[in-house]
Amino acid sequence: MQEHKMGFPDERMGRVDADPDPRPAPGLRHTPVSARWRWFVALWALSLLFHLANAGLTSRMFVSPTSASWWGGGIAVFAIVLMMRPDRLLPLLLVSLAVPVLAWLESPVMGNHWLVVTLVSLGVVVATVHSAVRGRSPAALDTTRVLEPMARGVFFVFYSFTTLSKVNRGFLDPIVSCGTYFTDETARSIGLGSLNTAGSPFWGRVVVMAIIVVELSVVALLVIHRTRVLGVFVAVVFHGIIGLDGLHSFADFSSLVYALLLLFLPVEFFTAVSARLGGLERFASRAVRYACATVMGLVLVMRGSSLSGGWADFPADARDTVWRVFSLGLAVVVGWYMVSRRRLGVDREESITVVPAPRWLLVVALLAFLNGLTPYLGVKTTYSWNMYSNLVTAPGYENGLLIPTAWRWTDRQGDLVTVLSSSDPGLNVYAERRYLLTFTALRAYTSTRPDARLVYARDRTIREVPSTRADPVLSRPVGGWEKRLFAYRAVDSGAPARCQPYFLPAG
Repeated sequence: MQEHKMGFPDERMGRVDADPDPRPAPGLRHTPVSARWRWFVALWALSLLFHLANAGLTSRMFVSPTSASWWGGGIAVFAIVLMMRPDRLLPLLLVSLAVPVLAWLESPVMGNHWLVVTLVSLGVVVATVHSAVRGRSPAALDTTRVLEPMARGVFFVFYSFTTLSKVNRGFLDPIVSCGTYFTDETARSIGLGSLNTAGSPFWGRVVVMAIIVVELSVVALLVIHRTRVLGVFVAVVFHGIIGLDGLHSFADFSSLVYALLLLFLPVEFFTAVSARLGGLERFASRAVRYACATVMGLVLVMRGSSLSGGWADFPADARDTVWRVFSLGLAVVVGWYMVSRRRLGVDREESITVVPAPRWLLVVALLAFLNGLTPYLGVKTTYSWNMYSNLVTAPGYENGLLIPTAWRWTDRQGDLVTVLSSSDPGLNVYAERRYLLTFTALRAYTSTRPDARLVYARDRTIREVPSTRADPVLSRPVGGWEKRLFAYRAVDSGAPARCQPYFLPAG
């Protein structure tokens, strides 16, 4: 089989497609895209639905709607359309325009994966606008040369930072590591409640090291041409296991990882799957996409209706079932191709690039890179490619072992507050659990909450505030950009830093 270099038009690369008639319709309705891009868009749309279900954005939408829930509902509608017709550019563009708005409404309490979605969405919008400005039809946008490399670059930067952030003293300690925490939680979800890796020095270290080795190997395997399919398979299996956690659903994160991993598979993979299914390929593809879209649409409608009683658990159960069946199916398909490609006569596979055409689109990956540096520059520690890593970069509490924190753009991260007592239950959590928070986070919280009494220590001085609403500093609102750009997670006052599986009340 001939090797195809990405970046050059090729009929086989542009039409690796089970559709017998891939001709474009006029305007934004339909664009001729590769099978790889259609697979990506369908799974990307599914990850949006998982996010909306997990984040609770559509909960009680029909009972007590909010701006975020309405934006989420609109994204859900177009995501379902995308799952059914992943070759349509208009719903993709509309979703890509809406995602950054929802990200703004959700932040600063927002997951890392949603910022990845936001960056990819911005890349899609910018590339489409650039195509239109240059007098070209957006429907003729070359996804293989433009959008796929852009999305790959974002994923590679994001996943690399996520992996490297785990190399710290907190994550490496099995007693407090997020690695053992979620391993034990997953074990309880599948009926292995007796498993306690956090309480076993030997098995705890095995689990922690295995997680770091697997994630580092995924990065390395994706870089090397000959091992790229193996890297995708390892990542699919690894994140499929993570997704088994029924107490802390990772379906939104893992499904996004799956979608982006598909872009690292060579065009020969999609050709082989299509050839294997033969005449059933079109039917099977539609059946899977339509079934997933229908179930997830039903899940979101039921959550929006705020059902109770015997149906209360159905949305979560249906969501988890869709995820588990889909992740198992994808692992089987990728595994089949990995062991069968020699027999199929695939000697050399297409080269994969992370450099889009035009190259200025690398600015999207650059934004992802700068975001990964923010914890080490003291800018923010929320949605900074460091989730569930035990990483602490606050001055005096640093625990990272790889990336230095010698230079800081701002001193806000070091302006820490110790809550001693408060009549506000949310603030009292910090006193009870011995967590510190930045003064910026404290102001963002007290300026938007009901009046409360507060005793806190700052700069080695204890301050007693009878009324937070009457205090001229604590009642002063924090600007929208300020609370999002300088968003910090709580800092453990002890060492090693404990895992923070959830956001605390003030971040």
